[in-house]
Amino acid sequence: MIHLPEFNYVGIGANSEAEMIEAITGMPPLRIGQAAIVANVELCTQTIKEIPSTPPTPGMPSAVDVLTRGWGEDINMDKFEAYTPRQIRWATTKGTLFALEREALDAVWNWQLVEFDWFEPVRVEAAPVTRGESIQVWTELIKGNQPVARTPDGRNYRPYLMGEKLTLAKAVKARLAA
Repeated sequence: MIHLPEFNYVGIGANSEAEMIEAITGMPPLRIGQAAIVANVELCTQTIKEIPSTPPTPGMPSAVDVLTRGWGEDINMDKFEAYTPRQIRWATTKGTLFALEREALDAVWNWQLVEFDWFEPVRVEAAPVTRGESIQVWTELIKGNQPVARTPDGRNYRPYLMGEKLTLAKAVKARLAA
């Protein structure tokens, strides 16, 4: 059996929950994580109005198009809201550290619509709450200088903005359709 390399990943928002990682990837994380504080990352939200509506390349759908197709059958898209962390010096946000295989990490980035220029994979510093020593980990932050709707408390937030059951179901459906 070939051992695939592990990637340290910090999930923020719904991705901080192990069941969400499993819904997105179809497999549990290699190691269930621990709480961590992510340095220089501010927790924000976007509504459908702030999410990129321009296709990344001609002929491709935009992030708004993909989200509307995936979520619009179950909710009024005017009520859609997603956590969209961004890089801001001195800000901190709570997340969860996981060890993921490359395939799982790619599935997370597919869910986060990296291909559609909504998010981009980045390396950040995260300090496990129990140890305090920072380590380099992967996560995804909104790409470029996108507008945001609000900035909730990054250390005390509920993980599922659109409801746990609906969000998990949408993640499984997106994975099966990929």
